[in-house]
Amino acid sequence: MSIINELNNHSLWQEYLDYKLTKSHLSKRDEQRLINYINSKKYTEIANEIINGTYVFSIPKKSIINKSGSRKKRVVYS
Repeated sequence: MSIINELNNHSLWQEYLDYKLTKSHLSKRDEQRLINYINSKKYTEIANEIINGTYVFSIPKKSIINKSGSRKKRVVYS
């Protein structure tokens, strides 16, 4: 099975949520947002569009940021 077909797999989303909550990677605000997002299955619309090939990804944005503790710059695409 393709990884793309797994985008609608609720148990994988729940597993991801459990991981993020266990590792304390989120602020309280982001934690609540992710819980709401996964529990209300808001990912299904985008997941279906990606699976069907109708989702249009945006063009990546290039940002240059300061590297921590150095004068060097870091290029980040988001």
